[in-house]
Amino acid sequence: MAVRLPVVLCQHERRNGKQAEHEEQWITKLLFEDRLDATLVADLALIQLDSTDHLCLEGLRGDFVLVSWYSKKLVAEQLTRLGFLSLEIVPVDGSEKLAITNEKAPTPKKVYFLSFDLGKTVDDGLSRIKELLESRSTPVFQLNSSLSKVRPRVGTPMDLRTLPVIETTKAAIAPPTSPPGETTPVVANVRFDAHRASTETAVDISEENDFPHIDSLMSDLDKFDA
Repeated sequence: MAVRLPVVLCQHERRNGKQAEHEEQWITKLLFEDRLDATLVADLALIQLDSTDHLCLEGLRGDFVLVSWYSKKLVAEQLTRLGFLSLEIVPVDGSEKLAITNEKAPTPKKVYFLSFDLGKTVDDGLSRIKELLESRSTPVFQLNSSLSKVRPRVGTPMDLRTLPVIETTKAAIAPPTSPPGETTPVVANVRFDAHRASTETAVDISEENDFPHIDSLMSDLDKFDA
């Protein structure tokens, strides 16, 4: 993920001559940088608590770079006056840090400091900020590197031999316990036989085997008629 870094430029109190020209060169250079967000505010000593410049500084939630005509000690004093209770001033030139702690703000605000210098070019100071930006960039790790070897490039045929082999086992199919035939529709045969038996019993009454006592029954009926 690309890291962006705000850069706050503090104007000179008089805003004339070589100082103003130097500030304009800084602004022009920063406008063409991709991951550096330039913000121009007034002189730190002239910023009031109810001003838009103060609101702009309060809106910087993360770390930022501050370029000023003041020394790092004076910058720390002015930022403390503007409400930054805990500060860690880190010069980008590698010089000694300056820390201001406060119990009300246990987490210090890290401010990377760079001083305007008419004796140096804008590119010199900008290169230091770029080095800082690169050091703060989050490294990107590639996940599933083994799968990337399988993925073909655009326009090239896929070699199936490079795909991972997936072994599968065939499920054993048990042979039928009995051959399909008359025994398969068991319920249907039973119902049909019962129906046929009931039909035969109701219609076919001529067979002696079905009514073994038919003779004695007929003789009893004759006695009732007499």
